[in-house]
Amino acid sequence: ALEIIERDGLAQHAVALGSHLTKRIQTLIEAHPTVLKEVRGLGLMIGIELAEDIPAFAESNRPASVQIVERLHDAGLLTIPAGARVFRLLPPLNLSQADADEGLAIIEGVIVRALLTIILKSERFEALKPAEPQFRAGRRSRTSTNSLLGVSKIVVSSLGLLRRGVME
Repeated sequence: ALEIIERDGLAQHAVALGSHLTKRIQTLIEAHPTVLKEVRGLGLMIGIELAEDIPAFAESNRPASVQIVERLHDAGLLTIPAGARVFRLLPPLNLSQADADEGLAIIEGVIVRALLTIILKSERFEALKPAEPQFRAGRRSRTSTNSLLGVSKIVVSSLGLLRRGVME
């Protein structure tokens, strides 16, 4: 095993890719400080600390780390909780940068969905919702459907969620 690590330069690769991941996660922290707080680690052993009192996780008594790990698993990224507010990445030493970037996109997508949950539950969003749709001959009123769609597009575009295909 050690021969392969040395032969393939896996230790150096882990340091370089870990640095790349840490910088990109720091960018996510700056973009989403209400969900992410800090990144720390060594090489590809990376811990990401969650902010305190994330509204999207408030309805459950389970730790935030467990809740986000479940959401990441559902999205296809294997992570593990490490305490009440930290989740850990521990990918293989031969992880490609493309796979690492795909994992980061999954993390950002889960964060964005958590933020959208917060917005959709907020009082300010409730005030923007149109009146209940009027039904005519078993059909929903085009006006009410369009206005709800318009509100949804405003919320989504104001957060920049459509960039890079984070949301469909």
